[in-house]
Amino acid sequence: MGSPQPSSPYSGPRPTNRKPHSDWTIKRVPLTRPWLGADNEECGEVPRALQRGASNVWYPAVRSSISIPPYSEALSKFVDPHWLVLSDPDVVTPALLAKIADSSNGRFTVEQIVIEIERRRGEEREDDDLSEARLRSGEYRALIDGRPDDDPDADFVCLPRDVPAVFDDLITDVRKVTRLREVRALYGFTRLDGGVESNLCALSATRKNWLPAIQVIGEGIFIAFDRQRLENWANRPFARERARMLKVVADRNAAEYGHPPKHIDIVEVALHTLAHIIIDQLSLDAGYPAAALRERLYVDDDMAGLLIYTASSDSAGSLGGVAAMAETDQLGNALGEGLVRLSWCSSDPVCIESRGSGSDALNLAACHACVLVPETSCEKNNSFLDRALLFGTRDGGNESEGIFSEFVANAIGA
Repeated sequence: MGSPQPSSPYSGPRPTNRKPHSDWTIKRVPLTRPWLGADNEECGEVPRALQRGASNVWYPAVRSSISIPPYSEALSKFVDPHWLVLSDPDVVTPALLAKIADSSNGRFTVEQIVIEIERRRGEEREDDDLSEARLRSGEYRALIDGRPDDDPDADFVCLPRDVPAVFDDLITDVRKVTRLREVRALYGFTRLDGGVESNLCALSATRKNWLPAIQVIGEGIFIAFDRQRLENWANRPFARERARMLKVVADRNAAEYGHPPKHIDIVEVALHTLAHIIIDQLSLDAGYPAAALRERLYVDDDMAGLLIYTASSDSAGSLGGVAAMAETDQLGNALGEGLVRLSWCSSDPVCIESRGSGSDALNLAACHACVLVPETSCEKNNSFLDRALLFGTRDGGNESEGIFSEFVANAIGA
């Protein structure tokens, strides 16, 4: 027999002074927030371990707006740098106004500057807190009204185009947006769970009168839809059942995370899904990467529209390819090809029959093989999508219940 082996230094019982799990207590430790300076507070919550690069460590809370008339006009932009002074009536004097007018090199008179000052002061008195709904409503009206290219300094040019004949029963207006400016402001952030305003972390220890923001220049296509026709479709049993399915999942998630219940507008879900189809098709036809395209939805009781635009800080935002697709023939061909191509998914029938997919199961018929787009392109983080709303389902005789079911059937049959 061989000689006995020496015992391993790692074998056998080892002394430990660690308490059993049941005896652990949560110790209150100071919560450091270095971006707020020396402002610390105690935290008694249970710590959670996350990867350092995990996407849920930091969710930005960003608010964006399209610059529309009169904010996009040259006079408004000229007054902007001086507004801190001009906003105070006690500071403004005729001599100051004359000096500011002289700095415009004859482009603007004192009278024009005074009219712009009064307009801005009136808006500030009317509503200090501009709601998201009011912002969208103003943008929608500006897009519908259009804006000719008669001012080389304007940030907003929106030209009417004819609706493709094959879609004129649903689409009411098409606009070629050859120039637009988007401003994005960061007003807070959350951790672990995005989009919850009640858990918003402050950016500064005290309230400031400014926010970190960027402005980007781009172009786009705006499409408005017949709201009444969409409302009639939304009241059909098929659409109501799809809305109920999404509502069940949304309510379950709201209860689990402590969010307020979310209203499901099935028209908005349908147009949101269509916007993703257009983004996917434009990335093929217009030569843009999908991540360089963004959506902006305009849906409430009075409006139904979507804007697909490029608002990128690099050269991918001003190549002219997206706006060119708003021409009647190009838009009709692109819409038709995108709808036919994505009426079938390579993951069907699993995809089209799905009753919950994506993050927190907040999608129905939607997957990476069909309508999901890069996260930066989507307003809703790739949630609340359902391809069946556009094309129907292959079971229960619902093939013709989608908004574009008839169009796809005729296109394939032809």
